[in-house]
Amino acid sequence: MRRNSSGRGAIFTAGLGFGVAAGVALGALVIAPSIPGADTSAGQSAQAAEDPATAPEPTTSSAQPTEEDSAELVAGALADRPVLIFRTADADEAAQEELQHLLAGSGAIDAGTITLNDKYFASDAEGVTKVSELLATALLLNPETGEPEAPTEDRARALQTLRDTGFIDYEDGTILPTQGVVLLTGKAGEENTVANQARFLDAVDRAGGATVAAGPIESAEDGALIATLRAEGARTSTVDSFGEPWAAASVVLAVAQRIGGESGNYGAAESADARTPEPQS
Repeated sequence: MRRNSSGRGAIFTAGLGFGVAAGVALGALVIAPSIPGADTSAGQSAQAAEDPATAPEPTTSSAQPTEEDSAELVAGALADRPVLIFRTADADEAAQEELQHLLAGSGAIDAGTITLNDKYFASDAEGVTKVSELLATALLLNPETGEPEAPTEDRARALQTLRDTGFIDYEDGTILPTQGVVLLTGKAGEENTVANQARFLDAVDRAGGATVAAGPIESAEDGALIATLRAEGARTSTVDSFGEPWAAASVVLAVAQRIGGESGNYGAAESADARTPEPQS
């Protein structure tokens, strides 16, 4: 159950001032001045992947769009829905560009891209969870009102503070409040990193974000992020084989599905429900 957003700007600022779980994750946070033009309200418009021929078939068959028909498949799927991409340093850049192209074709509002640096996931569970909860408060739209959960000044302050401390990277003036959240990751990381990536997604999901995680086929192997989310029964939708021609369309449709209140696991791995979600009617 989501809490009412009234007064959350003050709570958010206080949380940052507290240092995020006594500074375990971020150390001593010095609140930086707001970034002029760092944000505008979205309320204003409310690899090495395995060859598909040799990859295991999913338990349920579904549409398998080619590169040519992907644009038609996702057209209008996210009309006027803001979508923010988070990426780890090892995420497939070429696949990310294809995803951004299809998101634009789906009608989605580009809410920006934030890189979560290795430092973000290097802390303990409590620290990562607390930072992720505060970041979610700064970046999400309230699903009931369509209004940002945090004032623009708090959002800018939070983003700049996390960037100044080396936890995230982003371009000034590109980040908008969002409804859809996609995390793009690479191959299997060490156990603590994977666990903290899952905690990040859980915190954003619990805060009301429509979360989808995507990674290469290796991310569906035991111990990797996609496999971990599926094993835990997480509400975050997952897409393995990111980098394959059809996978970007799967991510777009998975975001639309999550916004509609459903979730699923997609890709070429045996743990997937299907390669691609059914387009929302």
